[in-house]
Amino acid sequence: MTKIMIVIFVAITSSLWSLGQTTADTNLKFLISKIKAVYAGYPYKTTDAQFDRIVKEPFSKPYPDSFVQLSRITTFFSDAHLALYQVFSNPDTTSCFSNRKIMAASARQPHLTKYEGYWVNDLGDQIIQMISDKNGVLNGYIIETRLSAPVGLKVLSLYRDSTGWLADVTRLDYKYRVVTRSYMRNDSVLICGYQAKWRKVKLYKPGLLNLIPVSEKYPSLRVLDSNTILIRMPDFDGSLFPIYDSLLKANKIVLSQAKTLILDVRNNIGGSISNIEPITPYVCTAPLYLFGSLRRSSEEALNEALQSRDRFKQRGDTITMKLFDKYIDGLKKATGGFYELESDTLVCESTPNSIRNVGIITNYAAVSAVELMILYYKQSPKVKLFGEATGGVVDYLNAIYLRMPSPGLLLMVATAKRKLVSGFGSYDGKGIPPDVPIPDSEKDWVLFTKRFYEKN
Repeated sequence: MTKIMIVIFVAITSSLWSLGQTTADTNLKFLISKIKAVYAGYPYKTTDAQFDRIVKEPFSKPYPDSFVQLSRITTFFSDAHLALYQVFSNPDTTSCFSNRKIMAASARQPHLTKYEGYWVNDLGDQIIQMISDKNGVLNGYIIETRLSAPVGLKVLSLYRDSTGWLADVTRLDYKYRVVTRSYMRNDSVLICGYQAKWRKVKLYKPGLLNLIPVSEKYPSLRVLDSNTILIRMPDFDGSLFPIYDSLLKANKIVLSQAKTLILDVRNNIGGSISNIEPITPYVCTAPLYLFGSLRRSSEEALNEALQSRDRFKQRGDTITMKLFDKYIDGLKKATGGFYELESDTLVCESTPNSIRNVGIITNYAAVSAVELMILYYKQSPKVKLFGEATGGVVDYLNAIYLRMPSPGLLLMVATAKRKLVSGFGSYDGKGIPPDVPIPDSEKDWVLFTKRFYEKN
């Protein structure tokens, strides 16, 4: 997934958590027009008549503000590459619960509903208290956090509609708010799209967060033993390529001697697929099939391509410029339709090594470019997938960001459709399933994977 350029908006200080009616109408018209004209999934997932009916539904529901109502339209498509984001420099604190209200909710512990109580996220940076309001909406308020936010700040609201759960999520680490499809895996595990996994805490005591490990944020390589190497790949931001490259080069000798390579891509929400280049020689055994795609031609997609071409021109990269020239010409000729990019193959330039097993650990938040990596690497007989299904954001790709009429609102929209081929079908909204599932009850997924290969 292309990362949101939040830095562009950090100067925005005015709160936009509730939009006026005139502004809401303008945003609605803009949203509808861009989904119809730019989103690659629109012709495949709906018709104009059906979509026009869907658009009316959110405004007949008692959602708290226009942002949730507008987001209800994007969630109809169940594609995380079509989403509305509200970015901020500081979170809205008007919804903060006072300590008195939190204590009052805690005092009625024996009378809590099934989902009320304390929950901790899988990143290990927040504990919230889930409290049901008079309308049956579950709201999550911060009790403990490692991030810069006050206790009592609301960071989650859960609604139910005819299709299931809808989560209004505030991400303090990335400084945005987004609404996403969600589901309860069971009574104690909540999955909010690829934004968060929450586990219910059976017994909460103050200071609990200090005892919970924090998810790693940066790439790393660790030698587990003489046969096993672990590479953590939590992010595919384009700026990280030198780090991945240096990690592989600095450990070339131990990589050549190891028998098992574990790639941990949990919570990697994508970015640049180029980050896999240093690792691929240790994984591939034959040329890798690279999927073709259908690129929807629109003014917005064309502008994005022209800007990309200009960036490569400034770098003096004439080879990539020529590729963009061909792409831009194709988009212009396909106005109103799709421009087809043919499939290709990547020559396997294998580095001499003894690796027999490559275990990729995934979870609900491994999406987009990471899922493409998995589809490429699964073509190697060395590879097995461990953990849980990925996020299922790999059918519609090449997301761009459009500024909505209201400042601070961004529409992320996929402009390309991956061409489906035998053995690599649709994973839209369901994800790539693991070869070896790991249950939520298993605390150490790396150790689980390591032991699997020791026994098999």
